[in-house]
Amino acid sequence: MNIKTGKTIAFCIYAISCIAFSSEPVNELSGDTDFEVGLGTMVSGPFGYGTPAEARPANFDETKPWYEHDKTTGYNSSGSLKLLNGATRCPVPVILPKGTYTYSCYMKSDIPNGRAVFMMLKQGSVFHGPQGILARRGKEYVEVGKEWKRCTMTFEADGVTGYVPYVGGWNRGWGTIWLERIMISKGKNPGEWQSAVKYRMDMKAKSVYGNVHPFDRNLNAELHMVRYGDQLPKEPLRIRVTDFYGKTWKEYRITPEFKDGHFRQEIALPVGKSGWFKVDATMDGMPNVTMAYVLTRPVEKVPSSMEPFVGLYGVQSIPEAGRLLGVSWVDLQESWRGSMNDKNEYASHSMELAPRLRKAGYKIKISLQPCPPERFLKKKTLEDAAKVKIAYTSLLPEKDTVETLWRSFMRDYMKKMHAHVDKFEIGGEVDAAYGLNTYYKSLDQGKNMVGNYVTGESMEVLSHCVRVAAEEILKVNPTAKISGVRPCDCDCRDGFIYSTEVFKRCGKYLNTFAVDCYPNPRWIGPGRPAAGTEEPLAFVYKKGTEAMKKYCKGSEIYVAEFGYFIDYRHIFDSKYGGEQANRLLRNFLKAKALGFAQFYYFLAIGSAGGNEGQYYYFGIWWNASTPLPAVAALATAGRIVENVDQAEEIPLKSDLGSTVYRKTDGRAVGAFWAITSAFTPTLEVEANKFEAMDAMGNPVHLDRKGSKLLIPLTEMPVFLWSTEQNKDNYVLLRNAMKNARIQNDIPIIPEFRCESKDALKVYVRNLSLSQEIKGNARYAIPGTDKTGTVRFSLAPASTQIVRLPMPPDGKTIEATFDFGDDYLPVTKKFTPELIRVVRASGLKLDGTLESWKSVPPIVVSGSSRIQPMDGTTYNGPDDLSAKMYFANDGEYFYFAADVTDDHHFNVFKGNEAWNGDSIQFAFDPETNHVENTKAFDPDDTLITVAHTSEGETFYVNRSPRRSEVRNGSRYKIVRDEKTRHTLYQVKIPLSLIGPNLKQGSVFGFACCVFDDDSGSKADYWLYLTYGLAGGVNPALFAQCILE
Repeated sequence: MNIKTGKTIAFCIYAISCIAFSSEPVNELSGDTDFEVGLGTMVSGPFGYGTPAEARPANFDETKPWYEHDKTTGYNSSGSLKLLNGATRCPVPVILPKGTYTYSCYMKSDIPNGRAVFMMLKQGSVFHGPQGILARRGKEYVEVGKEWKRCTMTFEADGVTGYVPYVGGWNRGWGTIWLERIMISKGKNPGEWQSAVKYRMDMKAKSVYGNVHPFDRNLNAELHMVRYGDQLPKEPLRIRVTDFYGKTWKEYRITPEFKDGHFRQEIALPVGKSGWFKVDATMDGMPNVTMAYVLTRPVEKVPSSMEPFVGLYGVQSIPEAGRLLGVSWVDLQESWRGSMNDKNEYASHSMELAPRLRKAGYKIKISLQPCPPERFLKKKTLEDAAKVKIAYTSLLPEKDTVETLWRSFMRDYMKKMHAHVDKFEIGGEVDAAYGLNTYYKSLDQGKNMVGNYVTGESMEVLSHCVRVAAEEILKVNPTAKISGVRPCDCDCRDGFIYSTEVFKRCGKYLNTFAVDCYPNPRWIGPGRPAAGTEEPLAFVYKKGTEAMKKYCKGSEIYVAEFGYFIDYRHIFDSKYGGEQANRLLRNFLKAKALGFAQFYYFLAIGSAGGNEGQYYYFGIWWNASTPLPAVAALATAGRIVENVDQAEEIPLKSDLGSTVYRKTDGRAVGAFWAITSAFTPTLEVEANKFEAMDAMGNPVHLDRKGSKLLIPLTEMPVFLWSTEQNKDNYVLLRNAMKNARIQNDIPIIPEFRCESKDALKVYVRNLSLSQEIKGNARYAIPGTDKTGTVRFSLAPASTQIVRLPMPPDGKTIEATFDFGDDYLPVTKKFTPELIRVVRASGLKLDGTLESWKSVPPIVVSGSSRIQPMDGTTYNGPDDLSAKMYFANDGEYFYFAADVTDDHHFNVFKGNEAWNGDSIQFAFDPETNHVENTKAFDPDDTLITVAHTSEGETFYVNRSPRRSEVRNGSRYKIVRDEKTRHTLYQVKIPLSLIGPNLKQGSVFGFACCVFDDDSGSKADYWLYLTYGLAGGVNPALFAQCILE
């Protein structure tokens, strides 16, 4: 990249003014690039971040504000972005056609020799890696003074990657920066700044920060539009308000009347019911503007003798909104290294924030990290850790400083904070931070391992830190609630084997247990399987309480962090917003019924990039003016689970969720929902005087059949309230729920599998244990003339294969299963996605890819393909990525993987080879896994290939023809330390993978690349598809077709 500032800029501007262009440059940034109407489009979104000064009440700034909209100064305009204490990025990456571009903006400072970081980031390496912020921010800066100056930078776009403009401060001595007129233009010269649009508008609801408002109070929105040029709009401004279910609630048509290029007006937004509402504004020549607001009903009042249940990460940034939603708990993070400056003085934002939040009605949970300031660590420790990619922020204190420096810190911290904290966590996600730490693994050399976690000396130091902290807490608060470990989903998945080691050493100090048990998968968006459900919470609760009862003072357990993340490119797609909302709501319902003490959802206003891949946004507010549907679902969750003194699950059917809750004032409420979309029946429940409510908190009418209420179920919960006077509403409602009848029980479950290039097979399973099911499968492939009917007859509890035609590429088949008058029909759609195993000849296993040039690779890369994400040292494609090649010659299946891996370790043998750097792959030759069990079928094959300390390894972990596969296969594995590449090449007889495989056949395939950066077992893996590592399930394998 070429950065131009100072005299070079002046020359560029002069040269441009003297050249006649055939056309004006086009600004590729469509946001409010001159900050005339506001900040939202340029700072809020998945990649933008920071704390706007005007958005939060002064008393609740977590740190200093990062920026503000300065309406007193601008470059030839009336507004600019003032960077106070940080940086800004354009919020949505720009994907540009391949070519040369210039990124430019105007800047000034409050000091003559100000500086600002000025660079272009590539999506996928925003934070980390050699092209990320952390590596570049202290080096790539421009000098600016008190007068506006244009800074420019040229860069090459590859036509594929998204680019993120970045401007910001890094050093406090650099001064305050003002930013104006951002532009990306084609070519090497910036040209005159241009707006990308004719009109730009900002909408703001006159509500608390976060756009949450009582449902029964009037609410107005302010419109502010700017006109670029003299042209008047040819059509009115159209505004439409829709509810959570997509129903239009109100519409407006407004003709803007401009004064000095500006139009301002207020409109009254509709109110009167609770839930989530989206406001869309459109006009020709103006980018579409979207805002949303949430209307809430009164929250449940929790008795002072009872701990509230609902917590929300980041609620300190939206405190008024949080209270309107019924949020009671706030999480504050505190680290030893972050709360002491170089002079050993406290610089803790939690010390300032906690008293204010308590005054606002919040309860405070503090997560204390024992990572010391860098100066307290030995030089050799820092150097050795850096060699295995571990920064000082992931290190424990030196063991001889725990009793002195750490104890002193905790003693002083408690003097200041003991009156403001309700719950303490000592360490956060330490299973990943220290148990999977490559530095501590390298020191231990595999001598002290529990599963994949290192214990040994690092475990002793960690446990000592927990004991010291607990002792200092208990000195000033003998009844304090204290948790240790707070494992991430790694140890949660492993049944708390690492946490148990900590409990063994210091459990007598611990009376509660915080867990970060994220769902799997937690990503929501196109091409993803359905997000994980609430069902694994039962395993977490059981295993967590078992470990505590054995070693700790108490057995209370709570969810400290949990969330689902949406692909930001589809953030306003109702399908995905609805999926996030229903999963949030159901997890709160399940957690309360199981007995968890609290549940903290992550996060309020978040960002994308970093650990969650290139596209996944963690947050339930898109920005301050746009809550997502999950915000309204959180309000409903609070109304159900707060003020509850008894709760339980009602087991009706494994496919249904059903819970009931007793309120302390005698009311009761129950919930019903379908766990998956495959089973959505109607329930018959004795009506009594129950009142129904939907997921948005509004009364809903239910049809009746005699004395029965008919409740049609979907994945979104439906609620029944019982509020009769002088009745045991809980018993009344619980009994009615237990006696509920499933009216139109779905008799079958159809599961689609590809069989060949011409045929699909549908495994149709009879769910009845006693009844024969007969019917017809009617199918159609839209866009073709393929239609037909297939008859089926199923004995009780049996499965039959129904064969249907394979749709052409990109087409969907729709099949309807009819059962006469006995049941309602079941309709399913299926779109095949196939990996093509190309026909090729002359392929060699020679440690090169010269003979493989005719085979197109599949690139598997990025953090969205890494599992588990929490606590790993994964740092982008140069750390771990792969190109995978699939081919056949009619006799053999050929597979190659060119793996980029910055460190190669494998000291394991035979069946254990997968524990080091290796590849493991599996075949489902008949694509026949349809059972509810997550395990291999007898005909499946699992193989590990690795380059170990003893040489090349090809190990058949399982196969019905194990010795034949081992003897009949060929392989080559080559590691090149200079290029950091490992090439795996394998050929296996097709007849040994599956006797029926031939040209046109389809088989299931899964592959994982394991990464061991320390020599003490792999910490994470790169996956082609789900279904292998992290839980075997061949139903999730990729489907491959032999050409």
